[in-house]
Amino acid sequence: KIAHCHGSVGDAAGCLAIAKEAYGTVAEIPEDQLTHGQGVEKVFLLHRMCESSRDLHRYEDAVMYARECLKLAPHFARSTPQATMGWTEYHLAKSLLCQGGIEGAKAAMEHGLDQFAQIGDRWSSSYAYDLMGYILMAGRDFDQALEYNQKAMDILLPAYGEENVDVADMIHHRGQIYGAMGQQTEAAKCYEQAMDVYTKRNCFKKRSLVEKDLEKQQDSFDKLLDQQG
Repeated sequence: KIAHCHGSVGDAAGCLAIAKEAYGTVAEIPEDQLTHGQGVEKVFLLHRMCESSRDLHRYEDAVMYARECLKLAPHFARSTPQATMGWTEYHLAKSLLCQGGIEGAKAAMEHGLDQFAQIGDRWSSSYAYDLMGYILMAGRDFDQALEYNQKAMDILLPAYGEENVDVADMIHHRGQIYGAMGQQTEAAKCYEQAMDVYTKRNCFKKRSLVEKDLEKQQDSFDKLLDQQG
């Protein structure tokens, strides 16, 4: 839980160090000798180690932790095996995407979405749809990317409202898709909307990331005008 708190406030290094320390207490126990509680915590810690390694740009480690978690997830579920497998596939997909493995990321997320669908988990599916949109954007399939982003929004927005941070994340991602498509006006609208929510929710690190995207977009636009001039 302490590792998770460090990760939640953006301290990836602290999250990784604490998660590794806790993982060391169960790492050497053979799988068939783990209690259910130990197995569940091992899966949880592998998720945190994957996330924090990814945030530290240690993508090979992140993929390794996700794949290790896939071996345990069907047997040690906090809620259901499908939910645990679905979120593990989510972490694997995100890590593979960071490595540049678009097709592998897409396959992992398709499997994750199937797991969530089996149990009717629309909430988890919304995050998976959002990530799938991001993966499709990386593959330059922009129309499909927008469709998946909208699927995510259609689930989360009615449940949480416009001023929720997770909803703002999805709006930010939509702006990035528009930006990649060259639709600068639509992208800017999304960025401004996301920044407004982050400011209200005191999420200044997230706001700074959007500001960087907005600055990059403006720089690209200025260069285009110079070329045309």
